[in-house]
Amino acid sequence: MMNLLVIGTAYVIGGFVRDAINKMRSRDLDMIVSLPHQELENLIKNSSLKYSINRMSGIKIELSSFEVDIWSIDNNWAFRNSVVKRNEDYILDNISDGCFYNYDGLVINIHTNNFRSNHYNDFVNERKLNIIQKSKYYKAKNPTIEANLLRAIYLNSFYGVDIDPNCMSYLNKIINQIGDKFDIQTRLDIYLNKYSKYQKILTIEDVMDAVRLIQYIHNNREPSNQIKFDF
Repeated sequence: MMNLLVIGTAYVIGGFVRDAINKMRSRDLDMIVSLPHQELENLIKNSSLKYSINRMSGIKIELSSFEVDIWSIDNNWAFRNSVVKRNEDYILDNISDGCFYNYDGLVINIHTNNFRSNHYNDFVNERKLNIIQKSKYYKAKNPTIEANLLRAIYLNSFYGVDIDPNCMSYLNKIINQIGDKFDIQTRLDIYLNKYSKYQKILTIEDVMDAVRLIQYIHNNREPSNQIKFDF
């Protein structure tokens, strides 16, 4: 790990940074490094670390009580799919802009301590969950739609935050998209079982109640953008 961090520049993103700000213990860490993927994988192969390739083309390192997900900067989904233009002079802003929800839009360069939290600040100050990029292409390219849906429901329930109309429209669209291919309750139950944190707050019945409420609000053009569940 020291070799990896010395050779390349490392950026820690999302939850670990947010937990540090809020003085909470983290169970995992997401990191982007400025190395080609093959060089990154070779470094880890030559170590004694237990690892696997995750579904987002990153490398998951399993420690005794902690997990680290590392991506080459070239394999970052937002850069790889050209949904965010990469400019080395503004790389912290680029990485932050490539996060999907404003709740996750934090990044720190661990070599310089330079830091970006504008999107997360919006989440905190406005108490509103939103998608950072507004383009349809950006939303369509995100591959984790089931996880995005569950995350929105969880954050609404746990923090009591509003959901922006832009985000509400996206959630309704992916509900229909999932339902076109799968039995939606079965599909979401599979994903819910992958997230122990969500399971402490939500049951699959809660999730399905939220799904129906999202559809109702969207289809009836309710003026309120808040969906608050009493679980």
